[in-house]
Amino acid sequence: MNSKKQIIRLMPFFVGLMVVHLFAPPVVAETHQPIAIGNRVSVRGLSQPQKLTLLAAQGLMNRTGPSVFLDFGAENRWMQFDYIEKPERNDQRMWSPATAAEFQEKYPTVNEAWIDILEKKAHFKFSIEPWESFLARSGSVAKGWLVYDNFEDEVALMGTLAGQKDALPVLRQYLPAMQKILPQLPIVFDAKTIAAISGVTRKVAVHRWMIDHLLPHVNKTGLVSRVKNYGSQEHDTFVDIDQAVQEKWLVYDLTHYRDDTADKPNPKHSRPQETEALLQILGNYPPLTPVFGWGATDENTFVRSITEKGLVVICSGAPNNSFFNRWKASKLPLKQKHSHVADADIRVENKIYLAFMVNEGDSIKNAIAFQGHGAWLQPERGTIPMNWGVEPAIFERYSGLMEYFYQGASPNDYFFTAASGWGYAHPNRMTPEMARNYVGQVNQGLKLTDTDYVDIWWMPRSGPVWDEFINGMEVKGLTQWHNPEQKVDYMKADFPVIYSNHYYTMKDPEAFARMLIEDYKDVKGPWFVIVYGAGRHMTPYKAKTLMDHLPADRFKAVLLDEFFSAARLSRKDIEGKVWRPGPNAPKGVAP
Repeated sequence: MNSKKQIIRLMPFFVGLMVVHLFAPPVVAETHQPIAIGNRVSVRGLSQPQKLTLLAAQGLMNRTGPSVFLDFGAENRWMQFDYIEKPERNDQRMWSPATAAEFQEKYPTVNEAWIDILEKKAHFKFSIEPWESFLARSGSVAKGWLVYDNFEDEVALMGTLAGQKDALPVLRQYLPAMQKILPQLPIVFDAKTIAAISGVTRKVAVHRWMIDHLLPHVNKTGLVSRVKNYGSQEHDTFVDIDQAVQEKWLVYDLTHYRDDTADKPNPKHSRPQETEALLQILGNYPPLTPVFGWGATDENTFVRSITEKGLVVICSGAPNNSFFNRWKASKLPLKQKHSHVADADIRVENKIYLAFMVNEGDSIKNAIAFQGHGAWLQPERGTIPMNWGVEPAIFERYSGLMEYFYQGASPNDYFFTAASGWGYAHPNRMTPEMARNYVGQVNQGLKLTDTDYVDIWWMPRSGPVWDEFINGMEVKGLTQWHNPEQKVDYMKADFPVIYSNHYYTMKDPEAFARMLIEDYKDVKGPWFVIVYGAGRHMTPYKAKTLMDHLPADRFKAVLLDEFFSAARLSRKDIEGKVWRPGPNAPKGVAP
């Protein structure tokens, strides 16, 4: 009875609620991107064999998502910001002193910067975890131990087997200590079972074994070339093994030297048995497969060997590839924030046009390092036009990482496709058929990256490969390293081809400004000059310092769309003219 009276008394209240609900604006529930839980594991101070064990564990744990971030501190070269580098020399300074002092405390290395950004912008929540605890947790996915005796000779074998057997490499001397952490894991492989081969090194013997027993079974979507550049652990590309394990790729550690791949042949670099093994490995991969890491003996022998087999390079050697590989963009394709400038909106000025192009677009290590030693984080970014190199082959695998850059771009940031158009390759080592297939992939990449301009190295200046590129690429402009000349070529393509001699020539920005002023004092504009990279690395601080020392009535920094639009509109004034640098060359633009 009492309950009925209460209901009667509350009826007006319920009716009022119904009226409010029916006629009030609908309430939209607030949504949040789910938080991704991650673990930050420091490997600072550990030996390379210990790090290898943890890299393999990271690769296994990150197969299902970006959950483990290994902190190498400054022990990896690309995790260093280079705040202070010989401060008495301007050609070594990449940061302003004031910014360096401010940033050093907040971000001692790239590791701290990424953790902060991932938590603030990408909805991650990281916990600090000791490496021993992380290793113990990896026992939930690892199936056993891979025991070996020699890191340098057997690191590639261990990196490959870890992915194939879902197991953890361990140097024999560390096995007792590691078994205390994971006592349940059995030994599933012992490198001693690979017999020595008379007349060959241990490294060659294990690669021959991999060719026979592992190469037929590995995932052919990529592979890793391990090399310890400069003999330095901070430049060792074994840090890419986490991704090799994650993707079940092959890892190799062989020279790329041959007399016909070397700029200056030197018999002391020849390793015929390694070369034979290398060619067998590369010959088993489909066209355009990316080779991560870096290679011996040097850049050119490496890239030429890869190109000849129809593959491409993605320069790496930075940790946490497996983490960034699983961090995905909210949507693809990505779109640049900068709106293309139409020719009708361009007013060509009597100035020297400068296009600052940041190098290393072919490398995941450069992207992980915030476009090289923290350049993207500098407060000077956005104050002057900067063109940043990206590589379409990277977008396929690291879309979350690339979305971070595209979303954070300012109106003065513009992206171009770098170092050949899909992955790093030397087109002068391609056959016409290879070039045709490659160019088809480049055109897909231009759409994927929303780019209109490509920078290509080692392009033949004529012939069938040149024709395939020039007639096939769907671009609005092409830049090329063409030492020792500067010119704009309108005749060889439907778009301008702009050549520069200023690739990696800028060191001290103030000295470079004085040189530019002197070199072009008699040049009637418009004229078009590419400044690509820098002696150490191009940063917004360096570019702004340069522009601060150039007269604004003579020099203008622009993005590549304005650069090429102005060049198209200037054809009648500059076609056929060439500027040749050097003490014996006449100053000014000469026919």
